[in-house]
Amino acid sequence: MAEKRSNLRRQAFIKTSQYIKCRSFLDSHNIILITGDAASGKTSIAKTLFKERKGRISGDCFQIQSPEELRLIGSSAKVVLFDDVFGRYAEDISMTSVWYSQMEKIRQMSSGSRNIVFILTSAEDIFFRCKDRKHFNFLQKYVVPLSSIELGKDDCENVMKEIRCPYAASPSDLGLFQICGVWTFFENQQIPVDRTFKMSRASIDKFLEKVLQKEKDMFFAILIILVSGNNLSKKDVNLKSPKIKRVAKLIGYNIDKGIVTRALQKFELIEENTYSISSFVIFDVACTFSIKHYPDVFIETCELDVLDKLSKYFETIDEEHVEKLCQRLSSDLDRLIGHKLYNPLKNVRTLRIFLEILSNCEEKKDKFLNSDFLWFTCWSGSDLITESLLRRMTGRNVVIEKAIEGCSSEVILTALKKCLRADDSPQSPNIYEAMRKY
Repeated sequence: MAEKRSNLRRQAFIKTSQYIKCRSFLDSHNIILITGDAASGKTSIAKTLFKERKGRISGDCFQIQSPEELRLIGSSAKVVLFDDVFGRYAEDISMTSVWYSQMEKIRQMSSGSRNIVFILTSAEDIFFRCKDRKHFNFLQKYVVPLSSIELGKDDCENVMKEIRCPYAASPSDLGLFQICGVWTFFENQQIPVDRTFKMSRASIDKFLEKVLQKEKDMFFAILIILVSGNNLSKKDVNLKSPKIKRVAKLIGYNIDKGIVTRALQKFELIEENTYSISSFVIFDVACTFSIKHYPDVFIETCELDVLDKLSKYFETIDEEHVEKLCQRLSSDLDRLIGHKLYNPLKNVRTLRIFLEILSNCEEKKDKFLNSDFLWFTCWSGSDLITESLLRRMTGRNVVIEKAIEGCSSEVILTALKKCLRADDSPQSPNIYEAMRKY
């Protein structure tokens, strides 16, 4: 069974009009940033372009996972591939803040005597939030959005012929490759699905509801994969560990080692020796569904970096659970600041409650307000978040001056400068006053 799952993943690459457009663009540019929805095929296209270049040039080719790895690239380098350049599930703030100082290096390395080719990918929604930031906006002329390239009739027929997906021709709110990815996931995991199944986010949600009600073992396996950030190492699976026992208690599940082990095997990635949900669409729907039903499971058992990755799924939880989330974040403030795990605080409601909790401890409040969170919000152009912070920044001129250096928005920049000039006032100026006058 394991061999079958492994083989099913090795589908032949299908050269669609999206691929042809990207290849043509790369023939005349040294940088390409392929953007698209999750599971839309951007990684496959990027890796194929990388292999093609690698096969026809003399020189080193690198796949990197962090901007810091640029310093390891020698003078013989010709091609660099960086998948999910700004983060996979959500913006990786620790990574994008490093890119702030490295983007000029990419510009230099891709031109002049070095002439290195950079093949980059990003989820479209993540890039949309990053594209106008200082030092990032030059990338916009190198973007090839897959969403703007319609798959032709021949493309669709070739995909359906190669993958043999029975749902590919059905109307859906999912893209063709997303549908095929979901179907392949069901096939790989040998999960029986009725051929009349309507492939959509709503139907996947109903499928998970059925799993929760009738296959609690499978649902428990999904949960412990999700709370591990969709990357549960086989060596880390200990059904007697406090974390896994806590997950079981919170959902009212009695662990049966044999049954859970068999359920986990359905999610085994042979090559990586881990358990993971391979379809991003199913992962996305499963996160939304699971956090809606069991927010406490995630708040109590996820590591802080996993909470950061899954932050967007907490935006609709009730205020009681937002407060629990904020208590959890404040209890590990040093790690939150040190690793720039700021994504949960990009929500205005969450930040408000978080600041209210910090107001009970002057030391923690000062530590947070003196961190680079203000710099990040100004760099990312988050008006509402910046306003809520500015009201608390009186006397913190060093922090404000640093934020001014990285600020991407003229509106916010005006408010920051007014805040410096009004340092002796009891309250910093409202950002919308600056906006009206700008």
